[in-house]
Amino acid sequence: DFTADMHSLDGFMARLRRLELDGLPKHEARFYELLQTQSKQNLLVLQKHMIEARKSIGQRMDEVNESLERVSFNRGTILQIDLSDRGLPEVRDFQQQLRDVLSHHQTEDRDRAEAQFAVLRQLVAKLSADDPEHKRWREQVLDVRQHVEFVGVEKEQGTGRQVEVYRSGAGKSGGQRQKLATTCLAAALRYQLGGDDGHLPRY
Repeated sequence: DFTADMHSLDGFMARLRRLELDGLPKHEARFYELLQTQSKQNLLVLQKHMIEARKSIGQRMDEVNESLERVSFNRGTILQIDLSDRGLPEVRDFQQQLRDVLSHHQTEDRDRAEAQFAVLRQLVAKLSADDPEHKRWREQVLDVRQHVEFVGVEKEQGTGRQVEVYRSGAGKSGGQRQKLATTCLAAALRYQLGGDDGHLPRY
């Protein structure tokens, strides 16, 4: 509301005194400190949690596959469950955004720091939005179970040669679908209830 002349001097000086009393430089310094430390630490925790959760799914599937190796699926074959990435564009974009934010180095350049903050604020706003579309997006990018798919692969015992691939029950007879589901269920139960010594389940 001020004009660039001496008539506005009193107004400018009053505004300066108010800023000084509010301690703006102290708040600004605290803002940059949090931007460079706490925000990145929280995002690193999130990224690490997602990596560990994805790794955990793979480890569990390895154990389920060990159970499946002990049972014939068809004569002379066994069933193995392969884990593959679905390659969802939204997930790729989110993970790239995380890497971009985390790759920002600490800087004393305030303009550059504010540009980094703008990227971070946009990401946090999207993660915390309550509308249905953003909730769906948040669930998809954060729930690593949705990032993978499971493919049944029938292999020859001994040679490991691939005989058949089951991406779903589509195109299979009712008996084949039932056998596929029952075998996977039995292996999962064996994994949940069985001991590590290869004997019968404790249950």
